[in-house]
Formats: sequence, C-alpha cells, structure tokens
Amino acid sequence: MIRDGGIQTSVNYPRQLAVALLIGALAGLGAKLADEWTVSWLGNLGSNRPLWIVITVIIGWKAARPALAAAWSACFFMAMVAAYYSLTVFVLGYPVNASSALWLIEAITIVPALSAITAAVRGRTVAEPVWIGLCAALILVEGGPRRAWFSLTGQMPYDVDWIVVGAIETAFAIGLLLLVARSQRRLAAAAIICVVSVWPLSVLIDRIFSVIRFSY
Repeated sequence: MIRDGGIQTSVNYPRQLAVALLIGALAGLGAKLADEWTVSWLGNLGSNRPLWIVITVIIGWKAARPALAAAWSACFFMAMVAAYYSLTVFVLGYPVNASSALWLIEAITIVPALSAITAAVRGRTVAEPVWIGLCAALILVEGGPRRAWFSLTGQMPYDVDWIVVGAIETAFAIGLLLLVARSQRRLAAAAIICVVSVWPLSVLIDRIFSVIRFSY
C-alpha cells in the first residue's frame, strides 16, 4: 500500500482497472435497462451527462494521482458505453447513429481529462474550489436542472419527469460543492464560481451543440 496526497491506495493497478471495467459495464447495462423498462425519469437520469460528471469528479477526487484518475475513468466509461450500445444493438435490435459515437469519444478524451484535472487540483487553495464550482455549474446547465427550469417557466412543455431529474441533478451539484466543505472559504468560493459560471457555460454549450448538430 502507498499513501499519496493523503489517500491510501493499492499498488495493484491492473486489478483496479479491471474492477473499473467491470463496474462500468454493469453501469452501462443498468442505464440501458433503465431506459427501456423503468419510469422515464430514471432512464433520463441514467443517460444524462450530469451523472457522468459526478462519477468523473469522484473518481478524480479519490484517485492517488492524475494519471491513475484518467485511467480509471476511461476504463469505466468506455466499458459503460460499450455495454450500453451492445445491449442496444445486439439484444434489443435498435440501430445507432453517428451521434452515438460522441459518447465513446467523450469517454476516451473529455472524461479522463476531467478526472485528471480533479486529481491534480485536489487540496490546492485556489484551483480546487474554482474547479469544483465549474463542475457543479456544468451539471446545472448540461442536463435536467436546465430543462426543469424551462419546464417550470413555460419555455418548454411542462414535464414532471424532467423536473424530478432536475431536482436530483441539482442535488448532485450541491454534493460536489460539499467536497470542499472542510473549509468554509473554499465552499463559499466554489458556490460563487458555480453561480457566476452558469450563464457563460450555458451559452458555450449551446454553441458547441449547434455546431455538432449542423455537422451531422
């Protein structure tokens, strides 16, 4: 056993990565089953990016160092995407389109980077609350909370399922902020960063996805 940055971890990294692959595959199967045979809000929750963000940040927070965080998260989410679409295509017989590849691309690029950054900033006086605040804001603008807000304010048809998902994912964002709650200053800083980042992140994401939709 080694201790790095206050976190104890095993040096048996291949076993850890194998566990990440197994858990990721089970998570992918569970997400697809939730899509098909459970209440719709649970399917939306399991297939939404905020859940990815939470898991990615937690992996980075718990990993001993950035490289290990990146490897864990990449293994987890690659296995998750592979299991999800394997069940979709080979068992349920549904086709997949080109945009489905975006999830795999994210699993091998953005996800490891987010985990690695989280591990790198953990414990740093300024970078830690700034990063956690940005991740919390990303949850609020990327998934259910934003759709729930549009539903409640009449900007889109009223949808109770998205309101439920929005409430849960808002709790996810608050949970991320509490990672830095050991210091009141860091918690306050993370909360402020979260609030002031919501609008610019929302605009940025809208522009990114408009480009992606145009490309497809």
